[in-house]
Amino acid sequence: MQAHEAGIAIGTRTAGTHNAITDVAGVRVGHWTRIEGKGPLDRGAGPVRTGVTVIDPSPHDVWTAPLCAGFHRLNGKGDMTGIQWLIESGTLSSPIALSNTNALGTLRTGLIRHRADQAARSDGNPTFSGQPVCGETNDAFLNDIAGFHVTEEAVAQALEAAAGGPVEQGSVGGGTGMICHDLKGGIGTASRLVPAPAPNTAADTGTEAATRTDTDMGTAANMGTATGTGQAGDYTVGVLVQANHGTRSRLTVNGAPVGALLSAPLPQPGPTDWRSAAGRNRAAGSAAGGSSAAASGPGNTACGTHGREPGSGSVSESGSASASPSPLAPGEGSIIVIVATDAPLLPHQLSRIAQRAGMGIARTGGAGEYSSGDMIVAFSTTAGLAESTRYPAQAPDFDRLRTLTDRSINELYWATIEATEEAIVNAMLSAPTMVGRDGNTVTGLDAAELKALLDRFGLASPPAAGSSRA
Repeated sequence: MQAHEAGIAIGTRTAGTHNAITDVAGVRVGHWTRIEGKGPLDRGAGPVRTGVTVIDPSPHDVWTAPLCAGFHRLNGKGDMTGIQWLIESGTLSSPIALSNTNALGTLRTGLIRHRADQAARSDGNPTFSGQPVCGETNDAFLNDIAGFHVTEEAVAQALEAAAGGPVEQGSVGGGTGMICHDLKGGIGTASRLVPAPAPNTAADTGTEAATRTDTDMGTAANMGTATGTGQAGDYTVGVLVQANHGTRSRLTVNGAPVGALLSAPLPQPGPTDWRSAAGRNRAAGSAAGGSSAAASGPGNTACGTHGREPGSGSVSESGSASASPSPLAPGEGSIIVIVATDAPLLPHQLSRIAQRAGMGIARTGGAGEYSSGDMIVAFSTTAGLAESTRYPAQAPDFDRLRTLTDRSINELYWATIEATEEAIVNAMLSAPTMVGRDGNTVTGLDAAELKALLDRFGLASPPAAGSSRA
């Protein structure tokens, strides 16, 4: 469920046809999801609550025809492969894959292997290599994360499933086992339309393009014309998030502090979670017997670099929360944000767009906490944007790039903020309650309750033109 389907309007700008990152023409999204098993954790056997999400940014081969891109790190306790080259070159030269923390290397290898197999079949090249962009967040509270259930084949399946149109959200793909603001989180998406600036001169419309032999971002094909799902003259900004961050008390929607008012229980460890007495006894007995289930012990299940690995909250003998209101470390977690646009932008401008996505995170109560890995990639799909980076090197020696000026992209900033905010809300609204390993449980956000709370604040709908929210 998306916010608008619940009668909730996030912000004031118009969304694209699908209110998704796929409203940016050419962008496709695919998922591979695995939800299997229940009961006590048996490392390698499950229960499994994980998956892979792939964003294919272009209908062309992005490996050999890169797109301009930018990056922003809101907080760095996380990992994303391929970012050093993205920053250095200002380009995105691969699909983007998302999953759990321990699957990061598999994502990278899976994307490379898929493209290498294509290269070997299509042009006989047996030496393909690449530096794909892959991101991770931690799903250890619900998933057998140390069982390594994501495979290279799963990555290939997610990529091959990539499609335009509506995007499945919530507990799907890389977001399957994720938690957002102490509610069930996962994959969310949204989009916004932005009117393109009117051309000031004949040159701005690209009328002299026929005389050019080098790259020109100002041609009629890519300036001031619709390439997404809006009207002619609109640009589209689309956002996809893998939301695994935040704390309940700070959850904010449309400026309303709804988190503290929600009735949903906080995430609760199950009776065989390693922090309960039963879980500790099971782990000790398994360790003594040499069983693989010893991975359920405190030295194993609780491991993780960041995000939603278990925190230090105490648990009663029955397994219910006692001293700590939540077993998760307050406010810690991670979020990956992918921003796509068809506006003609350069890498430094896209890095600034990525920064604004951080403001969308903040508008929902995210703070980039110490143990949070908050990574944001922004890219432009505009044709011809990165001709000089094509592989093999067949491009001309000069590019003529005409982009939006820095002073002309303020509306794109705001569109990014709104779309990020709504994508996070949509991730929660789309994810029902999930019971994971050891009976650990995370409750889904109730759409009707959220709508009722926003109605109390008068914030379920955008303000009238010329007014502002108090």
